Amino acid sequence: SLFQDTSQYHAKLGQLLAAKQELINVTRRFDAYIAERELWIRSCEPISAEYVAAARSAMAWSLDPRHWIGAGQDLTQAARRQPLLATFMAVAFLALWVLQRRARRRITALGEQAARKTCAEFLPTLETAWLTAVVSLPWPLLLWGAGWLLQGPLVESEFTRALSHSLRATAAVLLLTEAARQVCRRGGLAEAHLAWPPATLQQLRRWLRPA
Repeated sequence: SLFQDTSQYHAKLGQLLAAKQELINVTRRFDAYIAERELWIRSCEPISAEYVAAARSAMAWSLDPRHWIGAGQDLTQAARRQPLLATFMAVAFLALWVLQRRARRRITALGEQAARKTCAEFLPTLETAWLTAVVSLPWPLLLWGAGWLLQGPLVESEFTRALSHSLRATAAVLLLTEAARQVCRRGGLAEAHLAWPPATLQQLRRWLRPA
């Protein structure tokens, strides 16, 4: 009896394995089909008057002064709950802001040094990369710090939670954009140290508008 039960169990496992493999194959076929056509498959209804009304309502909710006042109060309370983090963010932002002009002048000087044919050192390039990060950081750091302070279980406002996510996402995008902008600055890392093609730099500068 045990042998018969084991044989039946083994047969059922074989059937289950075959069915599972077939499901995997079908899933892969559907995944490939969707990957080829997802840009052309409608995922929502066409824009109508209802969408305009919803957008108007969302805009009014986003710009409501009461929500922004509440978010400011939440930020103040969060800074009081986490004074060390708030102080660190404020001091870091002010320090980076003060160093901006000096860092830009140093990047220009290092670019002139690296552009010389007699320059065979790598340290100017490393220093320029570090200074480029310093110049790119202040505003992304400020936005990220504010977003970080506004998150947490003690925050009850839906607007404040949404603002927290938005600030951190904006900080990430702004950091990448600002870093690319500073890398492409005249006499900077890309031009003087890495010798990027002038046509490429000109196009990137047109898009990024470096300082």
